[in-house]
Amino acid sequence: MTDAKQLQAAASAATKRPMAARDHGCPPMSPQAGLVLVREIAPRLRSAIPGVRKVGAEDDEELLQDGLTMAAEMLHNLERRGKSVTPGNVAYYCLLHLKSGRRSYSGGRTDVMGSGTQL
Repeated sequence: MTDAKQLQAAASAATKRPMAARDHGCPPMSPQAGLVLVREIAPRLRSAIPGVRKVGAEDDEELLQDGLTMAAEMLHNLERRGKSVTPGNVAYYCLLHLKSGRRSYSGGRTDVMGSGTQL
């Protein structure tokens, strides 16, 4: 088999797997964790987001999306390690991250225009 055919076969096999399995080599988040995220964590974040200080053009919906992204990542990592945690704890720590200026895309303070630097 030529190199081009091998690359094409590998690329087609990679696209048939879920995104999480392609990126990290692990299975995606379970449906139970997804339900916990939508039914229990999202309402807690939605009610507490108006108390988070916004930077620049941020609004409540954008902060909610970032909070849900961080919560999903936390749930996925905890589930992968076999740990159990309450939805209230996940929401609490996501809110602490948001209040301190951390976002789902960056938590650093080296960017002058970043939310963590401007708070």
